[in-house]
Amino acid sequence: STYSERLNLCKVMRGFHVRTITINRAIGYMNSGDHQR
Repeated sequence: STYSERLNLCKVMRGFHVRTITINRAIGYMNSGDHQR
């Protein structure tokens, strides 16, 4: 039970980490687009 919860938490944290990187990349892309104007 503990191992299953730990594995699930690891998956959630990994997904959250990837999502954060994607959001940061999107914000950086929009900022660079605003600089070009």
